[in-house]
Amino acid sequence: IPAPAAIAMCLLFVVGFVIFRGTNYQKFCIKQDRTSTVWGKAPEFIDGKLLVSGWWGLARKINYFGDLLIAYAFALPAGFSTWKTWVYPAYLTTLLLQRAFRDEARCAKKYGETWKKYCKRVPYRMIPGVY
Repeated sequence: IPAPAAIAMCLLFVVGFVIFRGTNYQKFCIKQDRTSTVWGKAPEFIDGKLLVSGWWGLARKINYFGDLLIAYAFALPAGFSTWKTWVYPAYLTTLLLQRAFRDEARCAKKYGETWKKYCKRVPYRMIPGVY
């Protein structure tokens, strides 16, 4: 693997890891103490229920995006010489997309109008600015 490609793959992994762990850590901290700061500021919520600060203000399932970046970073070094390398990233993509739809339906039912406000405030499902 050429050095620039190896560096890019490592960066993809690091970005994915930072997003995945950062999002989950923010959620953990807020669940432990709702007055915790998020990126140095007081947390903001929709109707006092749904966090819209930090990572969670960028996309509703941004932790899934980080998880996918990690999976693709592990597959890329093998290239495209065999389909077997891509089974896990393809599986995880399918799993997380399906889970996101299922979870959003559950949240819409659970939170009602609050969920609609949240989706309006955080319009992207997984990838900020894209999806």
